[in-house]
Amino acid sequence: MFKRFSEKMKRSMAFVLCLSMSASLCPITANAEITDSVSPTCDEAYYVKTDSYGNPTDESIVKSYVMNGASSITDYGSYTSVNNLTDSTKPVVKDGTTTFDFGSNAPASFYFEGKTDQPYSTLPWTVSCSYKLNGVPKKAEELAGEKGVVEVTLNLIPNKTASEYMQDNYTLIAAAMFNQDDILSLEAPDAQVETLGNIRAAVFIALPGEEQHYTLRIGSNDFKFDGFTMVMGPLNSGRLSDITDLKKDKEDIQDSYDDFNAALDEVLDSLDDMKGSLNQAADGMDELNKVRENVHSEKDTFYSDFDAFLNSLSHVSSELNPISGHLSAANNILTDFRQNFTDLNSTLLQTKTDLESTQDTLVDLQNDMTHIEYRADLLDNDANALKKDIGSLETLLNSSTSKTETEVPGIISQMNQLYQLWEAYYGAATPADATTYSSKGILATDSDGLPDGDIYYDLSGSVVWTTDNSSGYKTFPQFATEILMSKGATSDEAALYLSIWENKNLVTTSLTSSSTALTGVAQLLSDLKGLHTEELHSLTYNLTDDGQQALGDVWNLSADAQNAITKMDNIHTTLDNYIPEVQSALDDAASLADSLQGSADSLNTFMQFAESIMKKNSKSLNEGVDKTLKNAADILRKTSGTFNSTDKMRKAQDSIKSLIDKKWDKYTGEDNNIFKMDPDAAPISLTSDKNTNITSVSVLIRTGEIKNDEKKQTAEQTAAKPKTTIWSRIGQMFKDIWSFLTGWIK
Repeated sequence: MFKRFSEKMKRSMAFVLCLSMSASLCPITANAEITDSVSPTCDEAYYVKTDSYGNPTDESIVKSYVMNGASSITDYGSYTSVNNLTDSTKPVVKDGTTTFDFGSNAPASFYFEGKTDQPYSTLPWTVSCSYKLNGVPKKAEELAGEKGVVEVTLNLIPNKTASEYMQDNYTLIAAAMFNQDDILSLEAPDAQVETLGNIRAAVFIALPGEEQHYTLRIGSNDFKFDGFTMVMGPLNSGRLSDITDLKKDKEDIQDSYDDFNAALDEVLDSLDDMKGSLNQAADGMDELNKVRENVHSEKDTFYSDFDAFLNSLSHVSSELNPISGHLSAANNILTDFRQNFTDLNSTLLQTKTDLESTQDTLVDLQNDMTHIEYRADLLDNDANALKKDIGSLETLLNSSTSKTETEVPGIISQMNQLYQLWEAYYGAATPADATTYSSKGILATDSDGLPDGDIYYDLSGSVVWTTDNSSGYKTFPQFATEILMSKGATSDEAALYLSIWENKNLVTTSLTSSSTALTGVAQLLSDLKGLHTEELHSLTYNLTDDGQQALGDVWNLSADAQNAITKMDNIHTTLDNYIPEVQSALDDAASLADSLQGSADSLNTFMQFAESIMKKNSKSLNEGVDKTLKNAADILRKTSGTFNSTDKMRKAQDSIKSLIDKKWDKYTGEDNNIFKMDPDAAPISLTSDKNTNITSVSVLIRTGEIKNDEKKQTAEQTAAKPKTTIWSRIGQMFKDIWSFLTGWIK
């Protein structure tokens, strides 16, 4: 089992190494275009250039999209600048969102570069480099052109703040290449060193979650170093089939081994228990031998007691004889009880049905009570409204009574005076000269409110004429209208006064009838006010409340009764299930009693025969038992001694378990996370978790070079080199890789 596990581990490590090499040397390209109409897919490649110590100096990410028919893309991430590498479409950058809207001219594939240092701090490793010359620490700047052995250490420290996905799934491959003509020696412990032609390459691999410190020792007369080229990223499920199978095999092995351990623990526990039990059994054998001796010494007493036992056995047989009949009677009683209880349960179940119907009736009655309460509320509201209407009617009645008893008679009285005045003046049917009446009255002032002019009164003191009305004949309506309007009345009021005067007899009669009617209305209002609707409403509410309480009590009583019937039905079901078993047990007991009686008789016969044999063979049996017990005790003690090896077996078991657990822990977090890799996990964007449809993620890191003429070359290249794009830099990188590969072939 362990050999198989180790061999698969070795094959998996070799496979991951080859896979990582191929992944690091293959250019990252966009996926082939999908013909179906789906969302755009994206490949991310993050490029980082560092100084000779691993401090980043230039970082950017290139995102490659397959549009799949989409007219726009939206990317999430914080960039210091965004560069369209495909066409002239301008990006819209706002609040961490970059949008390219192509309209109808969307390309099949699209690429853009974003300058950002955000992903570097979230990578699963912190990368750093340190240097020594002939065993003495040196600065990188001081090593160019030096002679001796230069030691370069690449430190890969797991970043515990990185996402769990990165820590469990990212692998890192670091490569350093040298021209054989430029070096004297190359040592690279823990690296795969290949020499092809004049090129020597050292390739290191770090598994997920693994901390590594890789060392290169380069002997040279003129030291120069092109730096490390590192690639990190997740591996897909197709390439991890061996590791996935190994992980599953290990889990199966672990489960089987756990079962084996549990079984072995039980066996060892049993052996430990047996060890003590065997010793106790040996001691028991010794005690039995002592008993044998005692029994043999008391054989006469034993035979006497044995005869008494045989007599008792005969008595037991006689006592067992009637038991079978009693048990059969008990069986019949249980049959009757079962039938009676079944009948009772049927009646109770019918009662339960009636109670359920009663509950339905109670629900209807409760609804009626609620309806009565509702109608009582309506009646109370109507009664309150009626009281308000009665108040309004009382006000109107008082007003009507005032008009009937006071205002209308007053109007008739005033119109009588006006008619007397008109008749006094116009009674001759011809207008009279004002002076004709001067002798009939006394000239007065207009202090009484009449229009300006002289006023004439008759001998009775009534106004007969004024100088303003001294010419022309007027009818009584004209005369009365002028007088009333001069008093401040409107034309409508004057017309009303004349109408009352012209129908004064009918009005007087109507006033009498109205007074009688108003008296009746007042009595009706008094009677209505005397209605005690509050008492009716309170009585109704008390009745419905008591009814509701009574209904609730009856409902609870019905529910309790139904619950009791249900429990009784459960008891019936239980008894109905167990009574047959009890009856069967009684039948068995009866049979057992009969059998015991027969057995007792047979045993008695056998015991008598055995007693006869024992008496004849007592001496030989005593000697044989003595030897048997002594030999058995000796065998048990020797067997117990062989079980002392269980402690060694437990130690061996613990050692094996510790070894397996240690190996498993080594690859699940202690040394690396190779067995925590999730082959089916979707790649996660380096710039934001909001980005979806990510098909691949890669990180390329290049450390700074160490060369003697680095400053001079840098100045000359800066002055002479034309402006380059990300694609030209990527292209140059792959040219260097191609030169490296072709250098191997040459």
